[in-house]
Amino acid sequence: MSNIIPMKAPQPKKLSRQEFKNHVLKLLETGQVKVTAHLRRDHPERAISFRQIEMCLEKGTVQTDPFLNAYGNWQGEIYRHMAGQELIVVAALEWEEQVIVITAFEP
Repeated sequence: MSNIIPMKAPQPKKLSRQEFKNHVLKLLETGQVKVTAHLRRDHPERAISFRQIEMCLEKGTVQTDPFLNAYGNWQGEIYRHMAGQELIVVAALEWEEQVIVITAFEP
């Protein structure tokens, strides 16, 4: 008997802010979040923890309309004001696989 490999859904041609947020939440729940080397290596002075990034992704508001970036992934900015701190996380969706955190900063 052969194994059945599930096919991932095709990436949509349009994506609303709410749909972007829903996909981020779905991948966040399963722990499929990757932080780029740009954020970890190039900006240690920002001192933004992974937990802060997770909370921003989970409870933040999508600030920009999602767009397809140069890599063919949906990308958007998520903003959150928490405990006196503002944070913006720029994230991309590698469709149905993971959320890629490109950068995070305080505006």
